[in-house]
Amino acid sequence: MCYNITEIDLSNFNSKNVTKMTSMFNSCKKLNNLILGNFNTDKVKSMEETFSDCENIEKIDISFFKTENVKYMNLMFDNCKKLKEIIFPNELKLENLVNFGGMFYGCKKLEKLDLSGFILEKAENMSRMFYGCTNLKEIYFNNKFNTKKVLTMEKMFYDCSNLTKLDLTSFSSDSLFNANEMFRGCRNLENIDFSVFTFKNVKFVDNIVLGCEKLNYITIQNIIK
Repeated sequence: MCYNITEIDLSNFNSKNVTKMTSMFNSCKKLNNLILGNFNTDKVKSMEETFSDCENIEKIDISFFKTENVKYMNLMFDNCKKLKEIIFPNELKLENLVNFGGMFYGCKKLEKLDLSGFILEKAENMSRMFYGCTNLKEIYFNNKFNTKKVLTMEKMFYDCSNLTKLDLTSFSSDSLFNANEMFRGCRNLENIDFSVFTFKNVKFVDNIVLGCEKLNYITIQNIIK
């Protein structure tokens, strides 16, 4: 384990044959400086829990990552309690990615997430994706953030207590089955626009807006029974 390591420099690391980065830096609790250089991720299929429990790190630069083959990013930044900034590539190709579950779970210091470069096609799991991001004020999506195959968004924005607005107009609910507690605890969220959602396959919406104390209105259209 790497509990006491404070700095890792992989600038000269030959990673061209790496296929898994699962839990690579997991529980490096004192890590505050991570230099990845141009770490080659061309063949990587899993980034599950890659930075999970890196409790002390404030900035992670993955702007050079190639992700065309990645299928799993669940819990990738889980419990990075002091993480303030993630630098993504301008275009992050995630056409084969299936699981986003808990990707930013417990990232309490993040204030802004720009996901406008994310390109999705096969994503199925977005449950708990931003769970417990209590300082998060802004999330940016784009029209290539394809959610047509997503089955669960359970607790996706749970306890994002500083979000005041959220643009979900790029989202689709064609396959969505579980939306339980999706916005629970978003106590500063003022409006939710569901106008692009059909809810045609949704079975679970328990407590979807519970604790949204400042919610003024919800826009719902196109509901198919």
